[in-house]
Amino acid sequence: MIYYKQFRAVLEMKKEKKLLLFLALVLIGVLLFSSVPASAGENPGREKSLAEARKALEQELLPRAGAGFVGITHSEAEGEVTVFVEDEQAKQRVPRSFEGYAVRTEVTGKIQTLSTQVAEPLTGVSEARRGEVRPLVGGISLSAYVTKGDAIYLYAGTLGMVTYDDKILSNAHVIAMNPDTYEFLDIGKPIIQPGSYDGGRSGDRVGELEAYIPIDFAPGAKNYADAAIGSIDDGVGASPGEQFSEEGNYWIEGWAEVSQGDIVRKSGRTTGVTTGEVLYTNVSVTVWYGDKSTYFVDQIVVTQENWSFAAPGDSGSAVDKNGKFVGLLFAGSADCAVICKAERIIDGLGSAVEPPENRCSLTISSTPGGNVTEPGEGMFLYDVGMVVPLVAVPDEHYHFVGWTGDVSTIASVNATSTNITMNDSYSITANFELDEGWYSLTISSTDDGRVTDPGEGTYIYPAITNVSLLAQADAGYQFMKWTGNVSTIVDVYAASTNITMYDSYSITANFESWHPEPMALLMISSTRGGSVTTPGVGTSLHPLGVEVSLVAEPDEGGQFVKWSGDVDTIADVYAASTTITMDNPYSIRANFSGAGLCFIATAAYGTPMAEEIQILREFRDEYLLTNAVGRALVDVYYRVSPPIAEFITEHPSLKPIVRAGLLPAVAMSTVAVNTTPVEKMVIVGLLVLVAVALAIWATRRRSRGSQYT
Repeated sequence: MIYYKQFRAVLEMKKEKKLLLFLALVLIGVLLFSSVPASAGENPGREKSLAEARKALEQELLPRAGAGFVGITHSEAEGEVTVFVEDEQAKQRVPRSFEGYAVRTEVTGKIQTLSTQVAEPLTGVSEARRGEVRPLVGGISLSAYVTKGDAIYLYAGTLGMVTYDDKILSNAHVIAMNPDTYEFLDIGKPIIQPGSYDGGRSGDRVGELEAYIPIDFAPGAKNYADAAIGSIDDGVGASPGEQFSEEGNYWIEGWAEVSQGDIVRKSGRTTGVTTGEVLYTNVSVTVWYGDKSTYFVDQIVVTQENWSFAAPGDSGSAVDKNGKFVGLLFAGSADCAVICKAERIIDGLGSAVEPPENRCSLTISSTPGGNVTEPGEGMFLYDVGMVVPLVAVPDEHYHFVGWTGDVSTIASVNATSTNITMNDSYSITANFELDEGWYSLTISSTDDGRVTDPGEGTYIYPAITNVSLLAQADAGYQFMKWTGNVSTIVDVYAASTNITMYDSYSITANFESWHPEPMALLMISSTRGGSVTTPGVGTSLHPLGVEVSLVAEPDEGGQFVKWSGDVDTIADVYAASTTITMDNPYSIRANFSGAGLCFIATAAYGTPMAEEIQILREFRDEYLLTNAVGRALVDVYYRVSPPIAEFITEHPSLKPIVRAGLLPAVAMSTVAVNTTPVEKMVIVGLLVLVAVALAIWATRRRSRGSQYT
């Protein structure tokens, strides 16, 4: 009976109201019907290829470069587009699908060049990288000599490599750009090693700027590489292809392309020799040079965690795969590193990353116990067919064993003085062994202490010698024990003891902190729109198992969204004030939003966590942000809604009225979000039938009315 009365009320509506009702039902039906394929995960009529869809989405997002949008790529294997953004707020404005393809969004932070803000080197990275290194090799401190009046700009990057045509190869922003304005320097500008940040001055000149690949900062411009070369001054030694390494130098010769999943290596001024996995090979990305940005395309991205692959000061590092040049590192964030490709650099500068056709390389090394005095150790270039003398000299108590490696053209592999004919590029090693009755003792230590007697390194002793050992801990640390070949150490737990030399041994002194309580590291960051006041943004140590208070405070006009990252032990990820239990080292982020929430609805319901607001957010993400018209509507809403929400907040009596006004939107969103595709089809069908029935009834009613006029 109730439904009959409601139906009668509809029939008795005035003509104008019936028309409005009819149009509203049709509009709701069209919205629901158009949303069915998207929610069902279908991709009706993909008119564009994945690459074309990526390009179209890129054009839509490019206007937001510098305002949240970072970059874009796509994967044919995964069949999806990946968009990079600065923070969670920007992530909310990226659609989940586009042109029928899935869209994945990653928060990378802002991508910046890696030389202007120089980080302190990691533990274990040799200080020698930041000093004068001759001959010049890749992986050491470098900069241009740039002055302003009587002052000198202090900055440093990395010498990528000495090319095989005797040029210095690095980034343009390391040796060819003013580090303050990022304007290009004049050709002929001095290059110094080490860089000015590491003490280099005019007297440390090693060459001058010769050429660079221009970088265009104009809107809409596309760049491919950040690279420059410099000539090397007469009298400055340089080793083509050689890379500085704390564990023994290595060489780069030739170039190669990479694929997703490849492991690459680099040698840099700040983080030394590191390896990382290639995440993407066709990335377009916005890169910041100080306070201005530009767009690079066709770049390689390597994943990292908290600057594990590269950090500020590593700009210019040569990246290689199995000894083949891949490209130059030039930008990144804490989560990723960006590399411009070798092919773009070679084509743009004409750099020689392998010996010319009429020349070949000879790489010489030696085992412990001696060295090669002629021509020396390292990489040398010779004309094809040249005969090169070789001389190996053993240390005291060692003898020469023989040459190994590419020895087919060595006149006598067992002779200390011989020669090799250079018919091709070769790599050879001079091998030495201890004389009979002598043994080596190699001593090392962990961090936070050292071995003072006999010292650290390799020592030679006659057989059955009793060698004293003394380990000394740094302040706040204690000696724990000796490890390695410890069978003849009198007491492995004693800092002062001795070892008897019945053979060659390698031992390590181990140190640990005095603090018996185990600690865990907590790293906290935040997006724009607020900050973490307790315990604060940054890194802190806490005892394992304790509860640490967390307090996040939004800026004026902003709102706290949630905690993200390692949140398993956070009591309430949606609470601005909560706790985290330190069971392990954790990294968390406080996410704030000043333009991503439903402002009016939040003001009306009094809390951003209201169920109705969650429904409206889901409708926005699943339907509005998946098409151009919907995204435009959302952008308009974000611009006009904050002052309206503020007015509602200041006038609480309006809240019930606004909530009532939002009911149709909430009801429609609930139907769209919480129904299956089949249910949506049924609802659309019913609405269409009702609309048709009303139209027929209205037509007949008008016809009958005209008969009596």
